[in-house]
Amino acid sequence: MDIQSYLQSLPTPSILIISFVLCSWFYYQYSWYNRNAKKNSSIPTNWPLLGMLPAIIQNAHRIHDYGTQVLIESGGTFEFKGPWFTNVDFVVTCDPANIHYIFSKNFPNYPKGPEFRKMFDVLGDGIFNADYELWEIHRKVTLSIFHQPDYQKVFQETVLEKVANGLLPVLESFWSQGAEFDLQDILQRFTFDCFSRLLLDYDPESLSLELPHIRAQYAFLDAEKAIFQRHILPESCWKLQKWLDFGKEKKLREAWDDLDQFIYPCLEKKLTLLTSSTSTSKQFENGLNAFIQAYKSTCSSSSSKNINRPEVTKLFLRDAFLSLMVAGRDTVRCITEKIVMHLYIVSLCSSSLLSKGTTTATLDRDGELGKKKLPRNKM
Repeated sequence: MDIQSYLQSLPTPSILIISFVLCSWFYYQYSWYNRNAKKNSSIPTNWPLLGMLPAIIQNAHRIHDYGTQVLIESGGTFEFKGPWFTNVDFVVTCDPANIHYIFSKNFPNYPKGPEFRKMFDVLGDGIFNADYELWEIHRKVTLSIFHQPDYQKVFQETVLEKVANGLLPVLESFWSQGAEFDLQDILQRFTFDCFSRLLLDYDPESLSLELPHIRAQYAFLDAEKAIFQRHILPESCWKLQKWLDFGKEKKLREAWDDLDQFIYPCLEKKLTLLTSSTSTSKQFENGLNAFIQAYKSTCSSSSSKNINRPEVTKLFLRDAFLSLMVAGRDTVRCITEKIVMHLYIVSLCSSSLLSKGTTTATLDRDGELGKKKLPRNKM
């Protein structure tokens, strides 16, 4: 009896059972092979329904280091697959050639699109959300300011003044009291004051001995958390939260109001001064004044007729300054934290070496390898 005749003689349930056993065996072998192949790999597994989310949750405590390992093993570019119900699929790249191609060489071919603007709506028409002509205006205005020698001078003076009158007195106060403090919060206040003074010509003095609670400072953090949630949850879920006004969407609405109440008074005051004043002193070439002047000169050559209207000007400046404060606030803080951490590690290593001395390798006259311990005054 051949195999075909034998299978035909079997009842249907038996055939189904045999098929199930064979499929299970092949799936087990396939899974075993993949587990052994990826045993020493950091690249996450794309699970059914869940996507690569389990690997992200497992490495959430070291997400930056984990992301670096994945990019190294994947050659600098990696495609992330999220859970099927979240629509969170994206490409991560650290290849300089890709970054140059997307952001510089062929930028018009990569618009952010309406979906991106929905999630980052709190930033308005800032440079993070802008496309095409509006993005070009943001780019020209921002670069014209950053390349001014006076701007660099004001930036240095602002930072040094805040270090002398804000950061050092606060740290000395904690040191004299022997009290613990949150370094991250201190550096957030430092960058918030610096960028507010630099961009809005206003110092909120959040970094002072009293460490006051300023709503606009914490509004940035609430907005970032809500935007991150929008990247994870389906659009229908966070839109329902927004409609019912609860959860992180409620905090985002409150943060939006706090940021507007912080930025708009500074803009209105400065725009009123610029409108009523005929002075041509050098102070109008720095800070907020220089940004307004650069915006007006750039928009004068724009093809859009409505862009020079006062209400449009104020809205543009609000979105521009908010985007710049978001970009500078966290990057400067993170870099400063890393510097402080490395200085602390180096100081511990230096203390350990000074307490134990340093052993160096030496060769005697016969060429034998020996060891010599240096005294402390020779280190």
